[in-house]
Amino acid sequence: MKKREKMVKRFATLMSLMWMMLVTVPNLSVQAADMRALEGSEIHELVSDYMEGRKNAITTGNVENLKDVAVMGIVNDEITHKEVLSENGISISDMSYQIVEIAIEDTMTFVTLNELVEYVANGATENAEIEHCLFVMNDENGVAKVLSDKYDEKKLGFQSCSFVTIEDEVANKTAKMPRIADLRSELIDVAQGEIGYLEKASNSNLDDFTANAGSKNYTKYGRWYGLNGEPWCAIFVSWCANRAEVPTSAIPKYASCTTGMKSFKDAGCFYYSSANGGNYTPKYGDIFFIGTKTSSSHTGIVTSVSNSTITVVDGNWGDKVSEHTYKLTDSSLAGFASPAY
Repeated sequence: MKKREKMVKRFATLMSLMWMMLVTVPNLSVQAADMRALEGSEIHELVSDYMEGRKNAITTGNVENLKDVAVMGIVNDEITHKEVLSENGISISDMSYQIVEIAIEDTMTFVTLNELVEYVANGATENAEIEHCLFVMNDENGVAKVLSDKYDEKKLGFQSCSFVTIEDEVANKTAKMPRIADLRSELIDVAQGEIGYLEKASNSNLDDFTANAGSKNYTKYGRWYGLNGEPWCAIFVSWCANRAEVPTSAIPKYASCTTGMKSFKDAGCFYYSSANGGNYTPKYGDIFFIGTKTSSSHTGIVTSVSNSTITVVDGNWGDKVSEHTYKLTDSSLAGFASPAY
């Protein structure tokens, strides 16, 4: 009898532990949504809601609908956009758009569209076509959001907060950084030495820069990490830090962008971007994160900084290790980690 009572107690304890696990494990479906790109009808629905929200913001000043589908950096951008229209005595009578291309890369979705705008000034109308490049992802709650919208509205001389000119890129890439023989410089040297490495179609030719190119997430970085065939921008940062002999106390080994961002926050060395209310100016050797305040979909290494832009090297951008430039005001920039090298 006593033996049976012990078995019943053990069973009850086991069931209790299982219940505790069920109620304390995070919502996996939300995490999964946060880690995937948007597809099909949900892209078209988001773009439709976003462009309608922009139209309301620009024509009426009502930004409530825009807040539902875009980050605050974009909302603030369109408030300024309306002010510029008013200052120039211009109104907009009609806006329409046509999607040109949708590109999906792991957790990120990019949409290129052409917007047709009808301006009214001094009783006369004028039409103009504006190209928009949207970057969208699911936020930490699995809600689809537009993180950035790059466009140049030449009629007004207005550029969105994320738009980078050719002059911006040249100025940043030729900027002279106060490089010294330190770990920051070592990290940058390693990262820049990998520019042009192409993602592989299969688990072969991993050490060759260009052979077996594909989009299956196979890389020498993933092999080193032990997670080959997975999105690898965070893995690339970790690999570079390891090759530069940066201690993990400064740059933790991370494969998830969101996890990496949280680790830097916990270490007290993470700073929000201006789009998220911060006033930190990044330095060469910092780590940048794309996303929202609490969720990130992309990360990489800051290699140079100018007054208005940063140049970065990142893995898994266009299925390769690339170098490109962001405006410091870019609404998709979540923030920066300044590791304690």
